[in-house]
Amino acid sequence: MVNSASQVVENLRLMYMPRDRRALVRVPVALWGEESAPGVKGGGWLHVVNRAVPLMCQGWAVPPKIELDVGKMRTGDLIRYSDVPTPDGCVLRAKDPLQPVVRCAARVGGE
Repeated sequence: MVNSASQVVENLRLMYMPRDRRALVRVPVALWGEESAPGVKGGGWLHVVNRAVPLMCQGWAVPPKIELDVGKMRTGDLIRYSDVPTPDGCVLRAKDPLQPVVRCAARVGGE
C-alpha cells in the first residue's frame, strides 16, 4: 500500500504463482505521449477513467504495466478496454469491454 500523503510504500504483499497457472490480475495503466496529444495542446485534458485493466494471465505472462500511447488523442477521443493491447498469455476480463479507460476531455468554463 502507498501512503497517499508521502507516496511511500508502506505495505507490500508478494505471492507465489506457478508459471502454468492462470490468475485474474489488475494491471496498472501507464500513459505516454500526453504532451503531444492534439486534444491536450488544444486546451483539453486526459481523464483516466480506469487506472487498471483486468486480465486473466498465465503466471509467466503477467505484465508490470500496460502502456497506452495517447499521443494522437483529440478532444472527444477515448480508449476503451477493448482497444487495450493484451500481451501474449493474457485475455481481457472486463465486465464491459466498451467501458473507457482514458478519455480526452475539453475544459469547461474558465476565463
